[in-house]
Amino acid sequence: MSNWFAKSTLAQAVETAGFIYDPDQEILFSRMDAVQRNFGYAYGYDAAALPMGMAIDCEPIFFDYGGKHWMIELWKGQYGLETGCEVGIYRRVQSADPGILLNFLDETVGQRPDDPQHSRFYQCADDSEMLEISLTLYRSGKKVLSRGPERHWWLTGFKWGVYSDADDLTVDIAITFTDPAMKEAFLGGLKAAGYVDGIRVDSGKVSFTFAQPHSHQPRKDPEVHDLLIAVNEGNQGLCAIYRKFAEQAGSNDPNELQPEAFELIVAQLDSSVQRAAAGIANMANSLHFHPSRVVNVLMDDLKMSIEAASAAVGNAGYALWEWVGSAFSALESMLDWSCIVEIDNRSGQFDWIRKDAGVVDGYGSYVKTPPAIIRRGQVGRFVLANNTLGGSDGWVEYHGVDASGNGPVAQLAYSCPQLMINPNTASASPPFTLHCATGRNPSVWNPPGVVPATGSPLSVSFVASEAPPMALRNRRFSANPARALFMSAEHLFIGDSIKLKLPQNSGGTQASEVPLALPNKLQLTYGCIAALGGDFFGVPGAPICLAQDPEDAFRDAFDTLASDQRAVEQAPLIMEVMKNEAKVIQQAIKDHQDVYKVYANINNDGDYNAATGGGQWLFPKGRYLDLAEVNFDHFGAHAVVAYSAGHSVALQLAAGARGDLEQLKLAYAMNAFADHFLSDLFSAGHLRTPRLELYREGEKSGKPGFVTLYNLLVKEMHDEDSWWGLEVVNAVGHRWRTYGDMMLFTTEGEKTRGRVIDAVQASADEIYQAFDTGVVPQPSQYAALMLAPDLSQLQDRESRINKSPLFTLAPDGAVLRRKSIADVNDYSWDDDWYVVTTLGILEATAGERLHDSTTAHGTAAYSTAKAAPAERLAHLS
Repeated sequence: MSNWFAKSTLAQAVETAGFIYDPDQEILFSRMDAVQRNFGYAYGYDAAALPMGMAIDCEPIFFDYGGKHWMIELWKGQYGLETGCEVGIYRRVQSADPGILLNFLDETVGQRPDDPQHSRFYQCADDSEMLEISLTLYRSGKKVLSRGPERHWWLTGFKWGVYSDADDLTVDIAITFTDPAMKEAFLGGLKAAGYVDGIRVDSGKVSFTFAQPHSHQPRKDPEVHDLLIAVNEGNQGLCAIYRKFAEQAGSNDPNELQPEAFELIVAQLDSSVQRAAAGIANMANSLHFHPSRVVNVLMDDLKMSIEAASAAVGNAGYALWEWVGSAFSALESMLDWSCIVEIDNRSGQFDWIRKDAGVVDGYGSYVKTPPAIIRRGQVGRFVLANNTLGGSDGWVEYHGVDASGNGPVAQLAYSCPQLMINPNTASASPPFTLHCATGRNPSVWNPPGVVPATGSPLSVSFVASEAPPMALRNRRFSANPARALFMSAEHLFIGDSIKLKLPQNSGGTQASEVPLALPNKLQLTYGCIAALGGDFFGVPGAPICLAQDPEDAFRDAFDTLASDQRAVEQAPLIMEVMKNEAKVIQQAIKDHQDVYKVYANINNDGDYNAATGGGQWLFPKGRYLDLAEVNFDHFGAHAVVAYSAGHSVALQLAAGARGDLEQLKLAYAMNAFADHFLSDLFSAGHLRTPRLELYREGEKSGKPGFVTLYNLLVKEMHDEDSWWGLEVVNAVGHRWRTYGDMMLFTTEGEKTRGRVIDAVQASADEIYQAFDTGVVPQPSQYAALMLAPDLSQLQDRESRINKSPLFTLAPDGAVLRRKSIADVNDYSWDDDWYVVTTLGILEATAGERLHDSTTAHGTAAYSTAKAAPAERLAHLS
């Protein structure tokens, strides 16, 4: 191999990216001290390769030797604009406690769905562990390149401008082992991987051919079939464009290539780093790790640049302002009158190559430059920060690329002036559309093409397809403090989904078809009573759970609905509002809309307050708001007390009914009221939130209005746990992730929906059994509570199974607050905190704590075995 020295800017970029050019073969190969050596390897990197534009085969060979887990992995395929192959040597010391960083990497990129036994992250071999390797790459039987024999930890070869299908490539590989025991261990791993024939052993050298891989190939998963086609077409186009540059230079030598080739090539140089970072970020996002933790790992532990780390976070699906907050916190003071730009190419038809970018008249500077290439399936983000009195004003031009290397040119412009003389502007040429918003954590985005005239910074999402921009998918919970419960239509749906046994039909009749008459002549279904109980009817200031006799307290609460004549007027008004809520949700389900998002935009609190004797504008307070202020009966162990009291009262009435059908129906009505509290035991936000303790902290402050502030803290924790969900188990061994309010009709809420309906059904069945036999079960034997989540399992606040609780209790009963409010993975708490400051931080970090995930909360697909929720809500319409 001839000596080669980097002389041009492009050549120096090649060297910095960890590669050297071999002019004899016109290929690149990896340096011994390449930056990639910081990154190790894991399955998540392979899974991330295709979205990063790499259609490659991967083959890991696992074996144990010398107190270490070893993986020698092989790759071949198309890496953007280059055909290539790799052999890497990785190992991991066998240890029961590998440390915080390796645990994080194991949990994210280390998981192998098709091979759990080897689900771990591996570190690169050090100098003493390197092996002598040689490889020769063939394309349809014709030699492309060869490397070695050379002692290395990562032997590679890549040829620019050559397009290949990985299926057409083969690699002859030879690895020499100096220790016979290690050679035998490797041979065992090689055979276990499926290499039975064609292995050649000569003393310490093991030779074999890597052709069709035997292990699972992420690029061949059915769900990425369309992406694979798009990547192949894009890579053909990149190669076509590159060959024009190479023909002009007469060489692949980076020293000879024209400057126009710079951006195209630089974007491909660190492909191995890109797929490593993408793998970590993608898996971390799917597991709901906070983006700041991802950026810290990439930058601090793996020595990645802020450019590459922020690109990985952006492409992983983290929302726009999570990306800004995690990757650019140091630039916070520079973001006023700046432009935060996103190019969403998740469903686009082209790969986009940057042709040019600039700043108008020096207004601003790019602190995160526009990406050189934005592949199909990716999102590109950059920041034009204000650095003058005039604000920021810039533009960028991208060239679309298809399989032939051709496509449209898109010109994008954006400005956010500091002085109010000129308005904000943004524009895009086809096929891009644009969405805009302003503010540091925008929750409202303008319709397509509409730019807010004022406000800063200006956030712009240029969309390369008809898909909604990722920026619009940053969901926020309602800020209304009264609503910290299952939505009314959810309680209604749960109650009316069961069957009620009757003497004439012991098999059961749909609850929505059985009117239950109350002493004040109201007739309501089981679901209606379950929705009204506790939220709208009860005794303000007298929670059932705190009463000296909870059963008497329950009777008093039930009578506000069943006996009080005011309920005859109020219940229909409440049900009318609830009916409208149900209609909206019913239509959303039929239209396959995001039900969670629809729910988040519903605010009926003024109507509900007015219907219970208060004012439309939440003043004066009606019974609805009075009950919400002390709604301890709806949370954790207090909900168990409230349900048990009501269920006991209903059981006693049913057991003494002596065949009286009307008494049975009244017992069902009582039980429906109690089942409201039972249902709340399946909402994640109600299970570990210290509701009563936070209320008492507000009382102890002795300051007017502070109880309301502490009630807002309850809602914040409630919303966090409802969004992320909690892993729970019940007394009969069922395990599931239960979600919270507004989530019952989402895909994630499907399992919760089934569990809570089963529990309410068991509760009602016990009423009929008591009616039929005259026997009342002991509270310890209540079937419904056996199906509810075991609250004791959630007391280990440091368990990593669930996100860190925002608030928790010290052994002495003091309320502790999570130290890092924004980081839901921070398992440390503090007793020195202030309510006003905490509320401010909670509001500022809402987008970080409650963010959109790659698996967004979407409308559930219901099986034909169950009636669709739209149909079950239809009786209200």
